[in-house]
Amino acid sequence: MAANKISKNSIAVLAGASKMVAIDYSGGDVPLAEVSRGLGANADGTVVMTLEDAPTTNVTRVVKAGTDYAWRVHTIRNSGTTAALGLYALY
Repeated sequence: MAANKISKNSIAVLAGASKMVAIDYSGGDVPLAEVSRGLGANADGTVVMTLEDAPTTNVTRVVKAGTDYAWRVHTIRNSGTTAALGLYALY
């Protein structure tokens, strides 16, 4: 059964993540099946992504190992993203 999407206008959006899904971007850009509630990394590096409200604009951020970020990610870009970051989407 697929989970219901949580509206950005819902109080439920304030709740923590209930699922983590590994992101394999080694083969190219990865559009996420649904916009994530957050993004985490298992290693230090740089991630290039597009966000929910600007799915055609690349955003580059430095990430630290073991840190979760409250970014509503639309797509992870292969080009410019550090290899072997161990990225995971939070839902």
